[in-house]
Amino acid sequence: MSAEWVGWLGGFLSAVQLLPQIVRLHHTRSADDLSRWSFAIRLTAYGLYLVHGRNIQDPPLFWMTLMGMVLLCITIGQMACYSSKKTEELEEPKKTEEPEQ
Repeated sequence: MSAEWVGWLGGFLSAVQLLPQIVRLHHTRSADDLSRWSFAIRLTAYGLYLVHGRNIQDPPLFWMTLMGMVLLCITIGQMACYSSKKTEELEEPKKTEEPEQ
């Protein structure tokens, strides 16, 4: 196994580690127990790795980091949709009082 394949495999596993989180967020529709700071730091790290992978012309590092970044953006989008404030608004629609007749 060449060193490049090890990079592809490591990058792939690093990227797909977010899939269980995406599925869990979809099923529970709750993101209250997730740290937004950890996702912001990881998004910044992915951006830096993308620049580095492009600069050193390392395809496994670049493409697997890009894949991880896409999955991370999906997770961040879910966090925005499923925050407790938005979830409460979705579950409890505003009730208007009907005028008495």
